[in-house]
Amino acid sequence: MNAIITEIFGYIVLVASVVLFIWEYRTFMARPESDSWLITRRRFRRRALISAVLALIGFLLVIEARGILNLRRPIHLAVYVLVLTTLAIALLILAGADLSDTLRAAQQQAMVELEEAVQAERIKIAGAPDSEQDLSN
Repeated sequence: MNAIITEIFGYIVLVASVVLFIWEYRTFMARPESDSWLITRRRFRRRALISAVLALIGFLLVIEARGILNLRRPIHLAVYVLVLTTLAIALLILAGADLSDTLRAAQQQAMVELEEAVQAERIKIAGAPDSEQDLSN
């Protein structure tokens, strides 16, 4: 029973990784010019790597559930757990880097938009006639 659940979960992770990769690829290829600050080649590569790590985790779960991996010996089990743990840690690091990079890009874009709004307001104020001069005429 546990092997069936593990195999199903492995297939779910595999399918999810493929769907995430396709989604990110389509988003990257169809990115509008207005979102070029957010949807970058760097983000695409990082998310493709996240999808690959997820696929590898799913693949390892499936082959373990099918009995292809012989985990009866303690050393094999230890290596298997170490590999899965390393992949999970790599996944967390990549996801954290993606979140951090997205937040940084959003902050930079917000600053650019704020500077543009302030500059537009300055031009608007500088171009408007002074209200004191209008009153004296």
